[in-house]
Amino acid sequence: MAKLFEAARLAREVRALQRENERMQGRMQELERELAYERRASQIARQWQNLWRYDGRDQTPLGE
Repeated sequence: MAKLFEAARLAREVRALQRENERMQGRMQELERELAYERRASQIARQWQNLWRYDGRDQTPLGE
């Protein structure tokens, strides 16, 4: 009987760990999307900066 209770407890623990794993994987995907967005934004900012430098203007648009 004790082994049955232990098996049930372990099964609950496994399910809880699986849920936590799924939650963490979802969070990791969110962070990966955020990182991709930030990398793209940084790339665009560098491109704009290079364009402004190339044509001899200030590095800020409209001479701000």
